Amino acid sequence: MSFKRFISVYNKFGERPIDQMEIEINKFDIKLVQKIFSIEDDNPMYDVYKIEKEHASYFKDTYSLKFDFEKFDYFLECHEEN
Repeated sequence: MSFKRFISVYNKFGERPIDQMEIEINKFDIKLVQKIFSIEDDNPMYDVYKIEKEHASYFKDTYSLKFDFEKFDYFLECHEEN
């Protein structure tokens, strides 16, 4: 079973994603991301996690992403790859 990780972008006043960015899995450091989100080491992070301002620097530095927390909400997601 393989998985892809995404960051989904939602308008603050909407319920549907307006964008979804796939994360390069070879750059995804799960141990570091678990630490950033205060997640236990044995949790594979298959759930959805809201990215707050304090989490953003990892994604900015690793993936060159830009965040506008005034207008949008961001979520780290994991989807099973078919």
